[in-house]
Amino acid sequence: MRSTSAAQQINLIVLASALISLSACYAVAEDATPIPEFTGERLYVAGVPSVYESVARTIRDLEAKSPQTYYVVVVKSSGPAADAATRTYAQGLLDAWRDQAKARKLRLDPDRSVIVVAAIDNHQVVVMPGDALATKLGLRGETIDREIVAPQFIPLAKEHEYPQALIALLNGVDGFIAAREKASTASANTVATTSTPPSAAPVRFHGPSSTELAWSIGGSLAAIALMIGALIWLGRRRARGEFNAKLKDYKGKAVAMMDRLDALKSRLKSLTVEDPDFTVPITGETLSLYEKGQDDLRKLWDRWLEVMDVVDKAEKGGAQGAKAMAEADALLSNSKVFDEVEKGAQECSRTMDRLNAAHEEAREAAKVLAETRKEADGKVESVNTAGLPVIPYQPEVDRIAAEAARADEILPPDPLGAKTIIDKTKTDADALVRRASDVVARLGDGKKVQEGLQKLREEVAEHRRKGLELVEDGGNPDGSAARGDEALAALQTALELGDPVKAAEQLAAAQTWLDQGKGVLDSVLKARAGIEKGLPETRRETRRLSEAMSQYQMFEQELKRDFAPSSWRNVAGNLGQARALLETFDRKADEVEKDADPKEQKYLLAARLLGRLNLEQQAVFQLMNAVGDQLAGLKAVREEADRIAEELTARDREVRRFFSQYDHVVGAQARKSLESAAAAREDARRLASANPPDWPSARRALIQAREEFGIAQSQAQSDYDIYQLLTKEYDQARSQAQRVEAFLAGHSEDRVAANQHYRHAAEVLNLVGDDSTRVGNEWPRLLDQVRGARQDLAYSEKLAREDIRLARQAEAEMSEAARVIREGRTFISMGIGLDTRPAESQLNQAESLYRSQEYEQSIRTAGSAIQQLRRAHNAAVQQAYLRQMQVLAQQRRGAVVLHNFGMGTAGGAMIGGLTPRTERSAPPPPQSAGPAANASSSSWSSEASESSW
Repeated sequence: MRSTSAAQQINLIVLASALISLSACYAVAEDATPIPEFTGERLYVAGVPSVYESVARTIRDLEAKSPQTYYVVVVKSSGPAADAATRTYAQGLLDAWRDQAKARKLRLDPDRSVIVVAAIDNHQVVVMPGDALATKLGLRGETIDREIVAPQFIPLAKEHEYPQALIALLNGVDGFIAAREKASTASANTVATTSTPPSAAPVRFHGPSSTELAWSIGGSLAAIALMIGALIWLGRRRARGEFNAKLKDYKGKAVAMMDRLDALKSRLKSLTVEDPDFTVPITGETLSLYEKGQDDLRKLWDRWLEVMDVVDKAEKGGAQGAKAMAEADALLSNSKVFDEVEKGAQECSRTMDRLNAAHEEAREAAKVLAETRKEADGKVESVNTAGLPVIPYQPEVDRIAAEAARADEILPPDPLGAKTIIDKTKTDADALVRRASDVVARLGDGKKVQEGLQKLREEVAEHRRKGLELVEDGGNPDGSAARGDEALAALQTALELGDPVKAAEQLAAAQTWLDQGKGVLDSVLKARAGIEKGLPETRRETRRLSEAMSQYQMFEQELKRDFAPSSWRNVAGNLGQARALLETFDRKADEVEKDADPKEQKYLLAARLLGRLNLEQQAVFQLMNAVGDQLAGLKAVREEADRIAEELTARDREVRRFFSQYDHVVGAQARKSLESAAAAREDARRLASANPPDWPSARRALIQAREEFGIAQSQAQSDYDIYQLLTKEYDQARSQAQRVEAFLAGHSEDRVAANQHYRHAAEVLNLVGDDSTRVGNEWPRLLDQVRGARQDLAYSEKLAREDIRLARQAEAEMSEAARVIREGRTFISMGIGLDTRPAESQLNQAESLYRSQEYEQSIRTAGSAIQQLRRAHNAAVQQAYLRQMQVLAQQRRGAVVLHNFGMGTAGGAMIGGLTPRTERSAPPPPQSAGPAANASSSSWSSEASESSW
């Protein structure tokens, strides 16, 4: 009875599980509010009234003062009522948001974000914290439910105060995080300890009988089959629901399209009837546009028929199998046709707007044209007032009037065509206004030029009355004035023909001739005035140059007397050239005066001659002045040479005193430089003593001598410095050699290399000591030799110390080998000993190498002896272990035979079934993997809270 009851209970449990799974699957399959797409915004509301602006403001305030990011999703339903409906919905939302954020390159922080999903119809709220908030601050499911959702969210949610409830929830989460972070900072150096809960007591389990087990298995298989069938059915039902929803949406768009096209059709049909401006049948451009609107609308209706054909095919496909429904679903997924029809509908609407406004726009354009015609008539009348004929403008005036009348005539039936005519006529009227205005303006400008020419003639006449003939070449303005008159006559002809472009060209030509005539008159007047003022000044300048010539001749004589000809060769012929030019100045001034005589009146020629004469006077002054500048420059060179000579005398004494003081130190190069300095000084003295002296060359020689003295002094100082350094380092090297010699003498372990380096260094130091006593030796070479010797000494000491270290190491290695050999001789186990003879042979070889100072090989040989003895020891231990195992096995076999003696087969079977304790011990249980690790930084925490109200 108890077994049957247990079997029934198991079956009931299995069936209940199947029903629960079935109900869960049904809940998922039910329609839920579509998951909103992730756009980076913080608030998403779907399926419910959008009254959550205060929540968005709260999120902005919280994020401004904290590093968290808050996302709130409010939906109508997350599915049918179930414990995990909203949690499942939230997880699906998170998965979708991850992909969308990655595809759109938006930021969705998995560590410090908090996602809140509230399903209003389900009365459930889910809080999903980021990984860092859950693992580091303890913002976990139970904590969120207990400390935040239950006390702060649920009371307000039960009162249907959902925005206030969400605000309280967000503030609670933010306050919790802030408090935990503050506490974590305060206890940063303390480590929290967690206690391990006591292990639960083992539960004794009585397994079911075979009948119960069979009933259980059968019931489980039936439940599984039922679950599979339910899943398939629910999946198909869900696909069917999604397809029906898409079809419904597509139909709704088709109906809206039909309504839009019906409205456009009605408007187009009633356009010419209801609009009071269309009093007669339309024609021309207006009719063409109207027919185009009808044609476009027919094309849109054809597109709508295609949409209805898609609807029909989709309905038929949805009623058939899964494959047909999938094809129908693909047809419904193409919604481009609605965008295309909407674009065409907007174009049709614009066409109708244009037709509606056609009469108003045409009448307004006609008014503007009338005003422009009135302005054009006024401008043409102004041409007549100015005394010009208006016949050239009359054809254009008549054509504009005819076009305006034709536009007025066709405006009622064809307002668009009328406006086209009006616009073109308006352009022509504007052109006529500009043409007439330009003609009147050019006429006024021509009068100004005519006045200018008249004034020019009056000025010319006035000057001629006063005696200025104005007849020389390039000085007669009459020709320019005559050409100006010709241009004005051509201007008048162009104006009478109504051609403002040609008139502008002739006006510019007349203005040019007027300016040229004025320029001719001004140049003659300016030339006459310049001669009257400049010729006396030029004669005075000639006298000044003649008077200064004697002074510059004295400068030339001083150059010849005191300075070598080569030093002033560049100005030797200057005074001769100046005198030759100076002798012509009076004659040229007389020519200028003759040409400027009132009888000749060649003012322009005289002005050119006077200008050329002034340039020659400047050239004479420059030639004479160059002689004076050369004399002053040579005097300055002579003074500088005297000063340098005095400096060289003091420098010579100083350098020679240094050479004398350190005669044994100064080298050949410095002495050679001193000889060059003395030779250069002697050359300078010779050049300065010549008659006359060549002071520029003497100065160059003195500068060279000064440089050579400086070089000699620098080289001598360098020799002295290197000698001092050589002496210092030589003494240090000698002390170092003595120390290394004492070190080598105190040890016998040093080898040949160390001694060779020491001996080479000692020989070099002896040679340097001998060479350093010679006068002016090569100190850098000796210094380098001393430094090389010091390096040899240091290397010798290093080698010797290395030899001693290796010797000690070899001794230690041989001592260790000897110790190991001694221990090996005493080893014996299970009758097995060690053969130490090969190791002893290698030790003897190592000692021989040590005595011959082959330290490295001695170390390796002693180490090899140790390793060989250890390998022998390992082999002996292994052999002894095997022998011991054999002995123990023989002992156990003997004990078993003795124990079974006289007990028979049963006892043997019993003993045979036993296992020694070491073999029966169970392997240690596997170590627990510990609590599951928190999610990585790229994943979301699984510590989500789900609560209901």
